[in-house]
Amino acid sequence: MAPRDPAANRAVTWVLVGCVAVALLGFLASAGVAAWLWYRSRDDVPAAVQAAPTPVPGLGQGQAPAASPAEPSAAPPSGRPGGSPPLTLRATVTDVAGNKVVPVGATCAFLVERHARQQGYWCRSQITCGGLLLYGGAQAGYFKCLFERSDDHKGVSGGDDMTTGRDGDASMEIDTAAHRLVIRDDDRGSYGAFTVTARIDSVQ
Repeated sequence: MAPRDPAANRAVTWVLVGCVAVALLGFLASAGVAAWLWYRSRDDVPAAVQAAPTPVPGLGQGQAPAASPAEPSAAPPSGRPGGSPPLTLRATVTDVAGNKVVPVGATCAFLVERHARQQGYWCRSQITCGGLLLYGGAQAGYFKCLFERSDDHKGVSGGDDMTTGRDGDASMEIDTAAHRLVIRDDDRGSYGAFTVTARIDSVQ
């Protein structure tokens, strides 16, 4: 066999190297295109839609559940007298014991109102003597009573036997037929402990 030409061998070697290089570049290019297509497909997938929460019946947006109804007040109902105009009374202080909240001879002037309730009625009064409110208050002054107002007779009798320490206002007894009014309080009242007795002079 005749020996090969060295120049021919080198040419063959370079051809083989070129083919390998071209094949490698083609593989890398194909891999790059495949990777780009894969990432592109991920970006095109829409995000999952989150379902809205199911609304709770009876509750609006940001609305809290309704609170329980408030407890009714223990005080008797206030308002206009029920079924009869009030009585107008005047009295004169005849005796003061304990704290001298008013002088003997001071005048008491006040109304007695009749307020309806579920069973019967209450009376209510704000009794002022010598310019001082001795019995009653904004949410006070209610007492059990017998209230009479007619063409033939006008009068009231009854009372509240609890002082400030027990129900927030003074104790009071009234009897227009006996012309007697007594107001008492303990040391927790606005004027301390006292007893004021008065003579009822007129009922209108």
